[in-house]
Amino acid sequence: MVSVSAFLRDAAALFEAASRGGGDDSQYSILIGTDGGIHLVSGSDWALESLRQHHGAQAAYRITRAAGRVALDGRSCGGSCRLESGPLPPMTANWRGDRLVDALRTLDHASESSSNWSIRK
Repeated sequence: MVSVSAFLRDAAALFEAASRGGGDDSQYSILIGTDGGIHLVSGSDWALESLRQHHGAQAAYRITRAAGRVALDGRSCGGSCRLESGPLPPMTANWRGDRLVDALRTLDHASESSSNWSIRK
């Protein structure tokens, strides 16, 4: 089971990365597996807890960008969180790019190999 502190630390790192960049309205789910693997799921309409359970993930985060705001919802076996921003200043960088990848790499669960990463649509 993922500890609450790691769960919240990961949520904060992802939220910070998503809040820095501009970009189009979008939604991504990020699943942290029991093996530490990270899976990105684009545009899933599943409830976050159902998605976490279906994939057997320790933690799941959903980042939603809409109308110049960012929201992150997180679920783990023993906790949940929600982080929201106010209106963000416009920026030219796409938040789904390097900043998000850098945040994912800092998660305690990420291995040094990119073989644990997958992106699903």
